[in-house]
Amino acid sequence: MKPLPSYIEEALHKPIDYSTDFTARVSSLRGVLSKELGVPFAHDAGMDYSPAQFVSFVCGASDVGEKSNYSFEVRYYISSRANLFAVYVFDKKLTVVGDRELNHPIDTGRLPPRVQEVIARGDAVLQESGYREVGFEFFKIHAPGCETQMDGLPANIFETLFTEIV
Repeated sequence: MKPLPSYIEEALHKPIDYSTDFTARVSSLRGVLSKELGVPFAHDAGMDYSPAQFVSFVCGASDVGEKSNYSFEVRYYISSRANLFAVYVFDKKLTVVGDRELNHPIDTGRLPPRVQEVIARGDAVLQESGYREVGFEFFKIHAPGCETQMDGLPANIFETLFTEIV
């Protein structure tokens, strides 16, 4: 296994920011993303067992001009430990995963090209705002020296930087 990128490793042990300033920054990102992508975003400011908040939107086939029958909930988790984000996708109609896989998280590379384009635009907005992405490939990797808040078990990267409960 290759070593973790330094920007991830450095963020793992930083304190969680529960401040109203952090909530305001995430709320502001919600507004920018909504404007730039032209879709309504929701903001979940809850931080129970979570060093992050998320903004989300639902992307259905009709939203991107297709006639298929799919629907994905796309969440951008924004970490309070560092200027990091993660894209977490739910397959609401099981069109990509079928009924034999969990419907989340889904690697964005498995999504229809038009949905990938929308997500890429959102990624670019966050990067232009000074955030770096923690890719799907890092989600389940053990976070050295980190434990879950809920039960003190060894934590992975996604749990440590974003949330334990989805």
